[in-house]
Amino acid sequence: MGQKLTVKRRLDKFLLPSVDAIVRGEEAILIVTGILVTMAIFVQILLRYVFHSPLFGIEELTLIVVSWFYFIGAGYSVHKGSYIMADILPLVVKNQLLLQRFKVACLLFGVVGAAILGCVAVEYCQWAIGAHAVTPTFMLSTNYATASMVAGAGLMVMHFAMRMMREVGYLSR
Repeated sequence: MGQKLTVKRRLDKFLLPSVDAIVRGEEAILIVTGILVTMAIFVQILLRYVFHSPLFGIEELTLIVVSWFYFIGAGYSVHKGSYIMADILPLVVKNQLLLQRFKVACLLFGVVGAAILGCVAVEYCQWAIGAHAVTPTFMLSTNYATASMVAGAGLMVMHFAMRMMREVGYLSR
């Protein structure tokens, strides 16, 4: 028991502050990208419908920023526990231990699913690098957008794993 407590204290002491710093970074990225997307859409609407002179290619830039917003947001939603889920199991199963085990299994499924997404995203990034894929208007590398998939998948794996560890009882929060 003492060994288990020592491991728990070490995880709490070193892992949790690191995760908190990552979460603050996620929040900052979400705020900045949210503001940039809002401004880009506002400028596009203003130019197109008020001045009748649309800004060519702004959609391309917005798409890159939005991809970061979505994928970082996906990781952040896992951290906050605000991702979409339908939990009807408590209506059927009354055994709390069994419910806890199902919750851990579902979180493990989330870790595996996010890891698979990460693997596919890495393969896609490798393909994009090899193909020298660029955007049609500004000829920007598509890796600016595809890197967000890798980052988001990594964040989802981390946050699902942290939630699972909390459910198993290794972390205190």
